[in-house]
Amino acid sequence: MGVERILHPSFPKEAAEPYLELDLRGYWVFLGYLNQKYIEDTRELLASSPLGPDQCLVLLGSDGKRERHAQSKTDIAIVQRSSPGNLSSQGFMDSFDRTHIKNFTEVFDLQLFEEPEVKTVGDPTLMVSDAYPYVFAGEKRRIYPDRMLNTVYLLGNQDVYTEARRQVLREMTDNDKRSGVIRRELVKQLKSYRKCMETGLYRDRPTFTQDPPFQYYDEDPEIYSTGFKIGFLRTMQRFLDIAVVVGIQQGFFSIDEAVVNLPTTSPDRITYLCGKGLFNGAKRCEGAVDSYLWFLQQYHFAQELYKRTRHKVKLEFDAGEFQTQMTVMEEFTRKGYLSPKRNFLSQ
Repeated sequence: MGVERILHPSFPKEAAEPYLELDLRGYWVFLGYLNQKYIEDTRELLASSPLGPDQCLVLLGSDGKRERHAQSKTDIAIVQRSSPGNLSSQGFMDSFDRTHIKNFTEVFDLQLFEEPEVKTVGDPTLMVSDAYPYVFAGEKRRIYPDRMLNTVYLLGNQDVYTEARRQVLREMTDNDKRSGVIRRELVKQLKSYRKCMETGLYRDRPTFTQDPPFQYYDEDPEIYSTGFKIGFLRTMQRFLDIAVVVGIQQGFFSIDEAVVNLPTTSPDRITYLCGKGLFNGAKRCEGAVDSYLWFLQQYHFAQELYKRTRHKVKLEFDAGEFQTQMTVMEEFTRKGYLSPKRNFLSQ
C-alpha cells in the first residue's frame, strides 16, 4: 500500500502516515493516546456544568469505545436518578452556551432534536437500553444497550454511572419479556450488519465494493455512506454485546464483575471475553482483534480524507488483505465461535 491510493492529490502525505505507516497495534496505541486527550479536553470543557447531585455525564459512541476520529463530533449524555434537583438537558445546554465561545450544538454530536440524550436509572417505566426513550416508544422504539454499556464516565455522581451499567446488563440478561425483546433486537441488528458485510450495501446505499476494491464515505444526507463502519465495526460490536449476554447467562462471569471489569473498547472486550473462556481459542481472538483494527484503521483513513477535502471519498483498499480480514471477522462472529454451551444465538 502507498500514498498513490489517495484520490485527492492535494492530500498531504504526513496526514496519511497513521493509516499507511503504522501497524495495527501501533495504530491502536496512537488512537488510544488521541482519545485520552479528547476525554481530558472534554472533561475540562464541562468541568463547571451545574449538574444535580444525582446526575453525571458520560461519553457515548466512538468516544465511549475510545476510537473516535476527529471528523466525528463528541457524543455525550446525561445519566441520572429521578430527582427534583436534576438539571434538564436544555438547562445543561444553556449553561454551556452562556460560558463558552462556541454553542453546544457546534461542539457536540446532537443528531436528534438538538439536545443530548438523557438516561434515567431506577425508573421501571424506562429502559436504559433504549435510545431517547422519552421520544421513541412503541413501534418506534430504538434499542441500543451498547450506548450505555460502552461509555466513558466524565464527571458528576460516579455511583449513578455504576448503577446505569448494572441496570443495562440486567436488562440484557434477565429472563423476563422485556429482556427477551432486547436480545432479539441484538440478533436482528447483527444479522443486518452481517448482510452489509456480505453485500457492501446498507439501506440500499453502497458502503464498499470488492471489485473494484473501494470504500465509500460521504456525510451528505442524500447519499450518506460510512464505509466499513456498518458492515464490519458494527458487526463485531454487536456480536460482542451478544457475547456479553451469553457470558453472564452461562456463568462465565457475573453482572457485578462485568460492571467493574468489562472493557468498553472492542479490542479489549475481545481479549477480556477470551480470557473468561467464552470463545474457542486464543489465536482466533488475536486474529479477531487484528481484523477489527484493520477495518477501523481503514475507516478512519476514509474519515481523514473527508475531513480534509469535504468531498465524497472513494478510497481504494488492498483487496487481498481485505479478503483475509473479512474472512476472519465473518468466521469469528458466527455463533460457532462462542463456547459450545447453548446460547440464544442458536435458538
